Amino acid sequence: MSPGDTSGLTSETVFRQYRERIYRHILHLVRDEAEAEDLTQETFLRAHRRLETLEDPAALAVWLYRIATHVCYDRFRQPSYRRAGKSLDAGTDDSPGPGEEPGA
Repeated sequence: MSPGDTSGLTSETVFRQYRERIYRHILHLVRDEAEAEDLTQETFLRAHRRLETLEDPAALAVWLYRIATHVCYDRFRQPSYRRAGKSLDAGTDDSPGPGEEPGA
């Protein structure tokens, strides 16, 4: 396959080959399994829509990770995400929440 030739790539093949790796990458960023599932689906929808624009099939993995990261960043910027009290550090903060006693 020459650069710019994505004729051998199908969305189904890409999904089967990379789904688990992309899911783990997203899960590492969002630390929420349900959110990671949704964002993984969004990543592959975006990739499906733009697969023909991939210039170098050898860069497919990097391209997918970049899409996944941008999907997460887009989600982090949404007001509904911030209102839910989630942050990039969710799951790593041991400080007490509002109304909680330290050490409780």
